[in-house]
Amino acid sequence: KRLIGIYESVYESDAAPALKLTSSWSEIIFNPGLLPMMFQMYWKVRDLEQLAHPSLTCLVQLASLSGGIVSSDETRHKYLHSYIMTLLNLISNVTIKSKESLGISNIVKKLVIFYIHDIPKLPDGVVDTLLDEFTRLTCHFCDGAAIEEMSDEDTYFSDAFDNMLEAWSTPVQEFGSLENNLVECSKRIFNKYVQCHIAPPDGCRQSNNGDVEDIEDNEDKDRIHYKDQLQTIGMFGRVVPGHTLPLLFKLLEARIEKLG
Repeated sequence: KRLIGIYESVYESDAAPALKLTSSWSEIIFNPGLLPMMFQMYWKVRDLEQLAHPSLTCLVQLASLSGGIVSSDETRHKYLHSYIMTLLNLISNVTIKSKESLGISNIVKKLVIFYIHDIPKLPDGVVDTLLDEFTRLTCHFCDGAAIEEMSDEDTYFSDAFDNMLEAWSTPVQEFGSLENNLVECSKRIFNKYVQCHIAPPDGCRQSNNGDVEDIEDNEDKDRIHYKDQLQTIGMFGRVVPGHTLPLLFKLLEARIEKLG
C-alpha cells in the first residue's frame, strides 16, 4: 500500500513536475546563495498575489530536485540540509496564510516523496525541529480547514491539510514505532483533529441543532467525506494507543452521561 501511495503521489504531481536535472546544472543549483535568495524573494513578494504564486511554485519544484545532479548521497544530503534550513527559517517566522498554505504543503509532500530516506539522516536537532514545524503547520491547517467548513470560503486550508496528512502517512508507517519525536507529533495532531471535529465544550465544531434524522444524515456524510483523513488519523492513533484510547473513551463516556 505504501508503494502504491508513493506512486500515486508522483503521478498526481505531474501538474508540478519534478525538477530533474543533470550534473551540468551543479554550479548553478549548488551555489550557496541560491536557496536563501529564492526563499528571501518569496518572503518579500508573498503579499503580492501576481508574484507570490510563481515564486512559491519555484520553491515547490526545488523541493523535488532529482536526477543525475543528486546522484551521490553526499550531494543529496548537503542539498537537502540547505533546503530544510532555509525552509525552516521561513515557516518559523511567518504565519502561513490560506492562499499560500497549499503551496507550502506541496513543498512538504515533495520532500517526503523525493527525500524520505534522507530526512532521518539529517542532524538530530534539525530532524526534531523539522518534525515540530511540520506538526505545527498540520495543526494550523486543521484549524483553518475547520473554519472553512463553517463558511462558503475557498478550501485552501482543507486541501493543504489533506496534503499534510498524505505526507505524514509514509514516515508514520515507516518510523512511527521507532522515533520518540514522531510519538509526540502523533499526539498533537490526533488531539487537534479530535478537537476540530467534535462540538463544544470538548471541541470547536459548530453543533447541529437539527432533529435526530438530520444528525444521523450528517454522521453518514462525515464518514464518507472524512474517510481518507480518518485512515491517516487512525495511523497516528495506533502510534500512541496509550494516549488515544483513553482520550476517546473519556470523550465517549462524557457524551453518554449527558444523554442520561
